[in-house]
Formats: sequence, C-alpha cells, structure tokens
Amino acid sequence: MLVPKNLVNQVYRVGSMKVGEEGLSMEFKNPFTSATIRKFKEIKIDETVFPLERLKMIVEGRTFCGEDENIPLPVGKIMRMILEGYRKPGNHVIEMVITTREIGDLRFKVEDSAGEKQGV
Repeated sequence: MLVPKNLVNQVYRVGSMKVGEEGLSMEFKNPFTSATIRKFKEIKIDETVFPLERLKMIVEGRTFCGEDENIPLPVGKIMRMILEGYRKPGNHVIEMVITTREIGDLRFKVEDSAGEKQGV
C-alpha cells in the first residue's frame, strides 16, 4: 500500500535529514498508534538500492539494523534512521518498503535536503 504524502508528512520530521560521521540520518515520530516493523523489504536513496545491512534504526535507546525483524514503533517516540556510510549532502529522495505486523506492506517516499551536522 502506498502511503499518501500527507500521512508521510505527519511521521517524517521535515528538516531532520543530516550528514554526519556515521552517514545520512533522519528522524521519524509515530503520531498514530504503536506498531511493529516486521521487516524492511527495500530502501532506495535517489533511485539506488541501499544495502539493508547498512541501515541502522535507533528507537528508545535500542539499536536495530535493517535486517532485524520486529522493530517497535512506539507512539510519540522519535526514531532515528541512519544510512551508514552515505555522506552526500544535498537534496535526497528516500523510498522505503516495510512490512508491518498491523497493516502489511507499506511503501512511502521522503524528500528532504541533507545539510552537514555541526562539528563533523
């Protein structure tokens, strides 16, 4: 199921995309209800497939990789996603396909501009 842009804009924290030592990071905040990502199926950055083993997600102090299963998405909490090793600043389009326990497959797209983090 393709997630409409207006719903994506409620979850993605616009302006959070940054390039740092670890790579390209961005933040999401689930305003709806707690959910669980069963698995990441695919991530693309600027139409190029990004390796899931280099995806890192930090949720409530716990770190998960893109190959992990059953990643919690608690309501009202900030989730930080890092594409490890990707350090190109500028405008980016991130496309993701995930499988959730509650809804099944979800496909969505995030567009933002990545600046460099201070001190990097």
